[in-house]
Amino acid sequence: MAKKKSNNIDYELHVRVAWYYYKSSMTQEEIANRLGINRARVIKMLETARREGIISVTIKSPYTNCLKLEKRLIECWNLRDAFIIPEVDNTSINENLGAASAQYLETKIGKTNNLIALSWGNTISYFLKYLSLKSYDELSLITLSGGVPTYFYTTFNDNTNPLYRFQNKLQIIPSPLLVTSKQTAKSILQEPEVKSLMRMAELSNIALVGIGSVSNESTFSR
Repeated sequence: MAKKKSNNIDYELHVRVAWYYYKSSMTQEEIANRLGINRARVIKMLETARREGIISVTIKSPYTNCLKLEKRLIECWNLRDAFIIPEVDNTSINENLGAASAQYLETKIGKTNNLIALSWGNTISYFLKYLSLKSYDELSLITLSGGVPTYFYTTFNDNTNPLYRFQNKLQIIPSPLLVTSKQTAKSILQEPEVKSLMRMAELSNIALVGIGSVSNESTFSR
């Protein structure tokens, strides 16, 4: 139970403001007009009421567990941020992760001059499918691996293929994902076009990399 303040009138006013705001759904401006005070004081009193324990907020949602896990991950691994999605069916995990990645990045990246480097995979393909370009004036994408077209053509049909949405914004390393020898790989890495794109990738302000899978059902194996 919150400790009652010595000034009963002041305490009662805090309770009244909290009730009007949270129970009566009044706006801060409406509360200010009703009580004859300014809106800035209403905001300050709501903050004080939360701090003093007059207001106790309970959030009822299946997503709250995700928020708790995010907080634990950030604290445990000293992360800058974390974004956890609710549990989904195994067959839709990649698509949900891709959609969540798109949603997360849309809130974090700036509106202009964004260069995103992508290490490809099934989940990254879904990221492109759900990434919205409506609010970005300049956004470019560059790959970090070869063999990228394979992911497009095996993951999406012609109507949903994100390659068409990004054909003027996506630069793909012109090489296969796998070659038959180390010497061939070294030769490809010396090609001017490949070297140029890899140098450009180093200038990206965001790199998006999937964790991948070691099972026989992984996209890489298929």
